[in-house]
Amino acid sequence: MINLNNIVRSIMARQSVLLVIPGTHDDKYTKYIKFLMLWWRLQGYVSIIHQIHWENPESFASKLKKLSKRLMDLKSPSNTISVIGISAGGSAAVNLLCLYPQLIYKVIDICGPLRFNQDMEISSTSARASLRLCEKNVSALSKSIRSRIMTISAKFGDQVVPAISVPLKGAVNISFPSRGHKLTIALALTFFSNALSEFLNS
Repeated sequence: MINLNNIVRSIMARQSVLLVIPGTHDDKYTKYIKFLMLWWRLQGYVSIIHQIHWENPESFASKLKKLSKRLMDLKSPSNTISVIGISAGGSAAVNLLCLYPQLIYKVIDICGPLRFNQDMEISSTSARASLRLCEKNVSALSKSIRSRIMTISAKFGDQVVPAISVPLKGAVNISFPSRGHKLTIALALTFFSNALSEFLNS
C-alpha cells in the first residue's frame, strides 16, 4: 500500500538548488550577484554561484568540464537543480542543460545572448566559444526541453546584449519593463523575481 505520509515527507525534504552562472568579468561582479541572491535565500532556495572566469585564457571546453563537475557535486535525490545564467552565463546554462537534461529541471537566461548578433561585441574568447556551442546545441533541442527554458530581456533596450538575440523559439520568453543591461539583471533577481520563481515551481 502507498504511504501518502512518506510521499509528502519526501517532497517536503527536497530542496530547490539554484546553480548561478555570472557573465563576463565575473571576478568583479560576482560579489553583487551574491548580494542579490540573498533575496532568493529568503524564499527558501539554496543558491550556488559558479564563476566561469570568462577572461581566463583556459579553453571554454575545460571551463565547461569544471561547470559540469560543480553540477555533479550538487546531484542528490533530495535536490531539484535549476540553473540561472546571467548575461554570458546564459549560453553556458543552456549548454549545461543540453549535456544533462535529466539532471537539470529548469534554466533561466537573464539578458544572455543565445545567438550571435552583428550589433553585439564579445571580448571574451570563452564567451564567444560558449555562444557558438549554444547556437549548435539549441538547433537540436526538443520542444519539451525548450519549454524548460525561460529567457528574460529588457523591453526598452539593452546596450550590451541586443534583445533580439535573447529569445528562443519554444522557450518561455518574457521582457521586463526596464532599460539597460545591469538594471534588468538586478530587477529580474529581486523585484521581478516572482515571474522567475513561478516558472521554477511550475
